[in-house]
Parts: sequence; C-alpha cells; structure tokens
Amino acid sequence: MAQRLNATLILDAVGGNLGRQLLELAPAPSTWLMYANLSGETLALDPHTLWGEDKHVAGFYLGNWAAKKSMLRTLGDIRRVQQLAATDLQSTIQKRLPLFDVQQAIEVYRNNPTAGKVLLIADSTML
Repeated sequence: MAQRLNATLILDAVGGNLGRQLLELAPAPSTWLMYANLSGETLALDPHTLWGEDKHVAGFYLGNWAAKKSMLRTLGDIRRVQQLAATDLQSTIQKRLPLFDVQQAIEVYRNNPTAGKVLLIADSTML
C-alpha cells in the first residue's frame, strides 16, 4: 500500500519492530519520524535499508522543541493548537465498540478505512 500511494513519511509513536517494518516497506526515499517508543522495544535496523534505499530515521521530542522557544511563542502555539483542535484536527469516529469486540472493530475498519476511526472502549458506559 505504501508503495502504491508513494507514502514517504512515517509518523510513528509505536517504534520498535513495527516501525522498522514500516520503514522497510516504504518506497525510497522515505523518512521515519519517531516521536515516541510505546512498544518499549529496542530499535534494530539493517543499515542497507538506510543507505541502500535512501531512507532516513529522525526523532522529534516536544520538550526539546519547546525549550528553544520563548514563553510568549509557546503560549501562542498552545492557543493555536487549541483553536485547531476544535476544527481542523477533529477526528471522525465511525464506530465505538467494547474492547472485547476487537475482531469486529478490525472488520469495520477494513470494510471502510476512510470512514473514520474505530474506537475500542474499555468502559461500556462510554459507548
């Protein structure tokens, strides 16, 4: 799919083996931007993926970025993000399902991946 869509930027909060696989499957040239490592896995890459296929790995940490900004700029950025969160950054949710219905959630998403997110809810009162 990544090859067909020419998806060359991977934004990854999971990291580990999943991120490595995404980078390997992405077309050249591609960049894998890691901003977290939720998997907790240590990263192991085949160097040929990087230099042989012109792919890059980069990291982003919000704390480092914010430390380079003035307090006034940071406050302005926070205000802008709050405005965008109410409009442009909204996510469409096509269905909410209980956590134990993970298989149904996968099927719902596979049948219409562009209709929005499928949320798995642990607390049934939030359905």
